[in-house]
Amino acid sequence: MSTDPAVEAYLRGDPNIGPGDVFPDLDDYDLADVDLDQASPELLARVALRRHRLLDRDALDHMPPPEPLIEGVLGRRGLAMKAGSRGLGKTLTALDWAGHVATGLPSWYGHQVAVHGPVLFIALEGFHGIPERVRAWEIHHGRRMTNVHWWPDPIDLRLRRDAKMIGSVARHLGAVLLIGDSVRATGAGKEDTADMGAYVTGLETIRTIYDGLTLVLHNSGWDGTRERGSTLLPDACDTTLLLQGDPEGIRTLKLKWPRLPGRSGCGGCDHAAVSVWGPAGPVRACWVS
Repeated sequence: MSTDPAVEAYLRGDPNIGPGDVFPDLDDYDLADVDLDQASPELLARVALRRHRLLDRDALDHMPPPEPLIEGVLGRRGLAMKAGSRGLGKTLTALDWAGHVATGLPSWYGHQVAVHGPVLFIALEGFHGIPERVRAWEIHHGRRMTNVHWWPDPIDLRLRRDAKMIGSVARHLGAVLLIGDSVRATGAGKEDTADMGAYVTGLETIRTIYDGLTLVLHNSGWDGTRERGSTLLPDACDTTLLLQGDPEGIRTLKLKWPRLPGRSGCGGCDHAAVSVWGPAGPVRACWVS
């Protein structure tokens, strides 16, 4: 329990003390500051309601509809995951999304880019190859990939400290997209239930700090039809995408769990392909090579 008498008096309902007297910044006061073993239920409830909202029935009708970041592909906020086998281009497509969002390009393979702004890219797999890929992208699109901020240093999003740090950096930058490449490299290397549970908790911590989309890149399983490891991560995501390829070099991006504007959340029952591209297809991603 807090040792500040003013805080304690306010939380107990003293009418002479207002929130401005003890909470100059309500976001700085956390349930972690309360001794859960000694605090009364009433005290815990008062602290919780300083940080969290309760919605009544009327409030549900006034909630704004979900917004897209890239129409039909990524939502404006929340958590998304893209899985795929090694070598298919998970990083490359994420880099492409980052470039479109950050530089103001209007559409990605026919999908409108609805929101533009800064991007924070945690690039912990193959960062040495990023400069060359960025230059190839710039040649293809005829513009510099500005407004993308690269994070090349080790980070472990299972740790609350690291998750809060990354969320705070994204918020400071005004980022609209945060990309973690990859799940393994940013903390969940073992991919078991305990490991992934801590990782998801870290992603949820980021969500409470940063008002944008967090996209993490993950490897698929041996057959390429689902993500590898525990299902806790996809279960926590608003959108999951699966990148698949064939021997002809065709790449197909499928919505596996679309909770996006204009789509019903039907689970994994309908794998809707949102983009198909390759060297022999109607859409040529020449900069890929």
